[in-house]
Amino acid sequence: MITDHYLKFPDISTADAVLSKVFGADDAGQAIAQSENHFAVCVGRISKPTGKTLLTEDGDEYPEMRLLDGYHVNLRLLDGALPPALAAYALAAPPLTPTCVFA
Repeated sequence: MITDHYLKFPDISTADAVLSKVFGADDAGQAIAQSENHFAVCVGRISKPTGKTLLTEDGDEYPEMRLLDGYHVNLRLLDGALPPALAAYALAAPPLTPTCVFA
C-alpha cells in the first residue's frame, strides 16, 4: 500500500543525517532520495503569505511572505510503514494545501 508522509526537520543538516541513516547515503554522502521502496522530495523551506499586500517601487502589488519553521520533506513509501527513526519528524496530519504533491 502506497502512503505519503510529510516530514518536518529543524534544518537541512538534520534532514540529510536522519534520511541517510534510514535510506543510506550516496557517494557524495547525501541521503538516497529514491529506491524501489521509497521516493523523497526535499521541499525545503516553505513561504506562506502573511495576508498583507506590499507595493514595488513601480506601484505593483505583491503578497508579503514569511518563512515557516523547519525544512520539509515529502516521502512516498510503497510499503506504507513509516520507519521508526522518522516518526518524530512526521506531521500529525497532512497539510491542507501542500506546497508540493506527488503526481
